[in-house]
Amino acid sequence: MGRRKKLEQNLKKDKQEEIELKPVKIEEDWEGLKQVKKEEDWEGLIQVKKEEDWEGLNSEKKDYWEEDINIINKYIEAIEKNSNILPILNEKQYNYILNNYEIGKWSSKKLKKVFMRKRYDQIELGKNIEIKHSHSGPINSLAIETIENKYMLSVGIDANIFLYDLDDKQDNNEHSNFNNTNINNNNNLKVIKPMVSANREDKHKYSITNICWYPIDNGMYTTSSMDHSIKVWDTNFMKPIFSFKFDGPVYNHAFSPIAQTHNLIATGSTSSFVILCDLRSGSQSHILRGHKNPVVGLDWSPSNEYLLASGSGDHTIRLWDIRKPKSCLTSLCQNNSGDKIDNVTAHNGTVNGLKFLSDSSQILSVGNDNKIHLWNIGGGINMNTMLNFGNELINQYEKVIFPAVTDLSECQPLLFQPSNDNDILVYDLYEAKLIKRLKGHFESVNCVVIRNGYQELYSCGNDSEIIQWEPYEGNKEEEKENQEEENNWSDDED
Repeated sequence: MGRRKKLEQNLKKDKQEEIELKPVKIEEDWEGLKQVKKEEDWEGLIQVKKEEDWEGLNSEKKDYWEEDINIINKYIEAIEKNSNILPILNEKQYNYILNNYEIGKWSSKKLKKVFMRKRYDQIELGKNIEIKHSHSGPINSLAIETIENKYMLSVGIDANIFLYDLDDKQDNNEHSNFNNTNINNNNNLKVIKPMVSANREDKHKYSITNICWYPIDNGMYTTSSMDHSIKVWDTNFMKPIFSFKFDGPVYNHAFSPIAQTHNLIATGSTSSFVILCDLRSGSQSHILRGHKNPVVGLDWSPSNEYLLASGSGDHTIRLWDIRKPKSCLTSLCQNNSGDKIDNVTAHNGTVNGLKFLSDSSQILSVGNDNKIHLWNIGGGINMNTMLNFGNELINQYEKVIFPAVTDLSECQPLLFQPSNDNDILVYDLYEAKLIKRLKGHFESVNCVVIRNGYQELYSCGNDSEIIQWEPYEGNKEEEKENQEEENNWSDDED
């Protein structure tokens, strides 16, 4: 017990000594300390920071804030001048997206979709790429293969077939096809020229209406023509290896993108039947009966190899299960009336464009009534969504047209719709909202295709041109100022 008391006394003594080492500062001491700091330390400390830290250890942080300050200054200046501030905000446009991902608010899947959507929203006429003018008349169709996503085929009314390598961009040694000063004065302009074309003796006799790659092998493709035939081609030699004969002009044809149990080509012609041609046997497999007028629009489901949609001059859209004797599953009704198959219509004009969405739950249709419809067809429910896409579309001709829709796995779907007023109409598909018009063609646009993985579009039309569209990356305000400065210099020289 004596040792414990002695230990407790020592602990109390140590505590007293500790307290005595930290005496309470009186007012006079604090004022003196402040005075010393004001007169001596602060100036020395700031000098050290200026000379060492900011230029050395924190140089990266300083550069980062200088960049932000420059953007803020540009933003303030733009507001004062009442000019467009969007290009300035675009310099930091992805910060908000990345921040939401970093704090866990968004999943990686949503991050990708928002990022892709922003890229597609910024699509406009490509300023650095030109597709060489090769066709001598309207171009009806384009096709990009999905194996390597780099080879594109084009066909037109001149019966020519051209093959392009989209990655083979060559220096421009000739005058541009476009009457566009931004393109003509661009020293960085690259040209994509055809790799090869079909020989004259192998070509169709008349206009080619559509071209399709074989889904699982880019060594083969097919063409349909007004000369009453479909030809099967070897890509390596650009030679036809087989042809199917018909009783009249063939308006359209289509492959199933996922078929494993069949190699059927669906065809639409002057006949009211959908004729299925079998590549394995080299003959017509069977006929789908139901339409009353020529079949123009065709598309296969991307998730069901047996499900086919067709649009006709009788104003109807029919869905087919090609395995069944009575193949017609239903006929879509624009009013959702529930009437019998033979008493309903999908449009008030020829249905000349059909496109399944990537999950097959919906299908898009375009008709000569200048209307766009989106249909729910999943889960046994076949109904018009009744979305109002407005009166912007002009679709006067009964020839097939090819709209493009972004993949649902990439972003909220966007529709790129060809129009007879020379524009491509860009819609938010689920909101039926027109976002913008892509202007570049001089006559009706016939086809739009998306290059998967690149956020690039390619379009063709009656002006014999193929145009590339890509996301804009830059500052439009600065480009405008540079262009005005160049014009002023040229005026001074004159």
